[in-house]
Amino acid sequence: MKLPALLLMLGLMAAGTAIAHPLAPALLELRETDTGIHDVLWRLSAIQGSQSVPVPVLPAHCRTLQAPKASMAPGAAVTTHWQIDCGDHGLNGAVIRIENLTASAINVILRIQTSQGLQFQALLDASNPTYKLSLDDQPISAFRRYLVLGINHLVFGPDHLLFLLALIILIGLSRSLIWTLTAFTVGHSITLCLAALNLIRANPALMEFAIAASLVLVARELLRSQPSPLGRAPSVMAFSFGLLHGMGFAGALQQVGLPQTGVVSALIGFNLGIELAQIMIVAAVTLLTVCLCRIGYNWFQLGYAMKTALPAYLIGSLGILWCLERLTALHA
Repeated sequence: MKLPALLLMLGLMAAGTAIAHPLAPALLELRETDTGIHDVLWRLSAIQGSQSVPVPVLPAHCRTLQAPKASMAPGAAVTTHWQIDCGDHGLNGAVIRIENLTASAINVILRIQTSQGLQFQALLDASNPTYKLSLDDQPISAFRRYLVLGINHLVFGPDHLLFLLALIILIGLSRSLIWTLTAFTVGHSITLCLAALNLIRANPALMEFAIAASLVLVARELLRSQPSPLGRAPSVMAFSFGLLHGMGFAGALQQVGLPQTGVVSALIGFNLGIELAQIMIVAAVTLLTVCLCRIGYNWFQLGYAMKTALPAYLIGSLGILWCLERLTALHA
């Protein structure tokens, strides 16, 4: 087996061991309503591929005033509310931790708002599951936090990532790829903005299923001896599927909600993060291809079976697997 094809196969197999959408981010929000009194909101996606559920661990000196009450939106998220009293000292200097992040493979947006109106945000993950609040720190803007969230959502979301790689294989590293990716960007930007601002709505579980189905369709296009009408117009295909994937991107935001202040900057940051990740991936594929050619492994000279059929069957197989997994969420 040629090295480039082997690398691709190993990469896709690694993606298959992950859950279909590792970044369905959770939200932990603590809003101080009086000195030391905090309303707590914990929102977790109902679309999870892991049996290990993340659990927020609040400071030991905080006592519960109201028992947690949970509610669920069908196919969307489970939201739990309760109230805590952290005393006169409040949360200043306290450490907040999220358990089971390594096993669940998702991110958690942490928001803290003081009674004085100061807002603090953090993005917690398996490598950084804790946050220590210091009121002397400068609050980080929503734009920066959502920029990172957008990058992670594409880079660590195997379904979106594989769709992007399928487009690269279908079109090749040419000028046409630029126009196709631009069309994909325009498509998902439209629905991302409209859905995130609640101007349009869709069932998140249905969108996740449709995104997995788009992988099957694009894999089928790779295997066609003669391209379909969509295949003959890859920019139109990318735009169409971009509209669909934009709903998936928006679903990630709707699971946690946009901040009450700085909605526009957070939305721009998230969308820009997706675009930066897209550019990084294309640049990495281009650099890898050039490096392999330099050492004698020319991707462009590989036969149809290794260059197209193998990745198409792997992408399509993962798409079918995720379709089956997401059928469960559709009936939840």
